[in-house]
Amino acid sequence: MNENLFNECLKQAKQIVQSYRDEANGDPQNYVAAAILAVVGALAGAGVGAYSAVQAGQAQKASADFNAKVASNNASAQAQQAQADAARISDRNRRAVAAQRAEFLKSGGSYSGSADDLLLDSSTQGELDIASRIYTGQIGAGAQSADAALNKFRGSTAMDAAGLSATGTALSGLSTATNYYSRNPTFRNYSSGATD
Repeated sequence: MNENLFNECLKQAKQIVQSYRDEANGDPQNYVAAAILAVVGALAGAGVGAYSAVQAGQAQKASADFNAKVASNNASAQAQQAQADAARISDRNRRAVAAQRAEFLKSGGSYSGSADDLLLDSSTQGELDIASRIYTGQIGAGAQSADAALNKFRGSTAMDAAGLSATGTALSGLSTATNYYSRNPTFRNYSSGATD
């Protein structure tokens, strides 16, 4: 988009120069005016291109910063959800073990042998479920945190790229303006005080 805008400005400047050349009828002052307009047009086009490059970079950075914030919030939400799920699993496990104990006592059993092994197994499986859910939540939160860091990096590089693009556009416009000046002998002669 920046290049198209610059090219459009340059095209318009060239049209203005051509119209002045058509009307100049050999008058050096008219050629000088046309050359000045061409230089100004090239510089203005470069300015517009540089400005739009910076604006585009700022918009990309704002978008990346927003995405980073969303990813960071998602990381926190996943970690909190994992903790809440772990608490529910722990509660469910305690109730299951308590129900098993009650069933053993109701049937007149004791906590020895296979009953003891069953309660220990139920308790161990519940703790493994809790650890698994917390681990899964940490993995998800870590992935979201990495995504947040990547988006922050993208925002930073977008601004760097915009600065480089703006500088390149400005230098290109300056080069074009200098080229107009150097190719127009009437302008050079007039600006040095020598008119024919």
